[in-house]
Amino acid sequence: PRSTLSSSSAASDVYKRQPLDMPMCGARSCGSQPKPPAETFTKPMPVPFVNQVTLENLRESYLTGMPMCFKSDGFISEEAARWDHDYLDEHYGDQSMAIAVKTPHVIERFGDLSANGTSQTVSQLIGSIRQEQLVRDASSCIKPGFGLDVHDKSATLSYCGHVMGAETGQPLYAHQNLMKIGDLAEEFPMPDIMASSWKEAMNLLWLGPSAPDLHQDPLDNVLYQIHGKKLVWVFPADATELFPLYSVFDTSAPNHCALGYGFRFPEVLKNYPDVATTQGYTVELGPGDALCIPSGALHAAMGSLDSISVNAFLVPNSVATLPSRGKYEWLRSGFAMFMSFVKAPTEESIDYDTSANSTTHEVLEARRERRAK
Repeated sequence: PRSTLSSSSAASDVYKRQPLDMPMCGARSCGSQPKPPAETFTKPMPVPFVNQVTLENLRESYLTGMPMCFKSDGFISEEAARWDHDYLDEHYGDQSMAIAVKTPHVIERFGDLSANGTSQTVSQLIGSIRQEQLVRDASSCIKPGFGLDVHDKSATLSYCGHVMGAETGQPLYAHQNLMKIGDLAEEFPMPDIMASSWKEAMNLLWLGPSAPDLHQDPLDNVLYQIHGKKLVWVFPADATELFPLYSVFDTSAPNHCALGYGFRFPEVLKNYPDVATTQGYTVELGPGDALCIPSGALHAAMGSLDSISVNAFLVPNSVATLPSRGKYEWLRSGFAMFMSFVKAPTEESIDYDTSANSTTHEVLEARRERRAK
């Protein structure tokens, strides 16, 4: 999950000292003999799709660190499958959504945007999205990232700054823990098929297009696309060691890759040839699609303007079932958040409230019975 970064000037200065076109420690090749530049990026392959998802192939995806795509029929409730902007605006318009303004790459590229606010209501965000739809060509609005090519450095930075609200002060995407959006979490219970291996989930709602900020997470998760489209880049978990990550001393979000939005920029060919030639995967998700993203697997996503998705971070039934790479990342994240607290004790960090399978199923069934009456 995306954590926060200290907004202190000392922390901000750390990032400005390191130009993004220079190699950073954290990649496996740091300190070793420089490798010759890569001639071109390895073309991504489609994420493997399974027609019949089972507990066994879910576990295999997570244990091997390889992504997997499947249809979410039977995995999400009928109520959640019908979510759109009109529904969320009408029923949850006054609820708060968090804006990811303090991740390290945002600060590097655009400075501290927290002066514009770190949250918006659902209605405010949807209002900004609807205003954007009025000034853009209709065909671009339905494309992830307005059809952005992440190899185009200038266009990518312009897009990311725009959706972050760097100049306008009006971001076009935000997220929030479902447990903090009224009773919306009751409409998103954990699927029965997963209950034997994961006791609960931390579900994050994402609205709008997003900036493709490359990062990894310490928990296995499923990305469910509810409405609109989302293009996702994902790399195998065992390739993460090739990428430069932020230091635990610099940010409470060391799960972020130091390349950030620039994982496909031209300078990567020279400075990180191993990264450029790593076999990655892509998938364009539509309504009813789901993507397994293993813990430790670097990924980045950008959606269409009307995109609505949920990240379900899966909490294992015991620490023993957490993949070893996940245990290591929890230690890194925990230490980084401690260091961030020491630097800025008043800063808020991410909310880890989870929704338990049994509770949400019971509540959802009770709501259906009340509606039937």
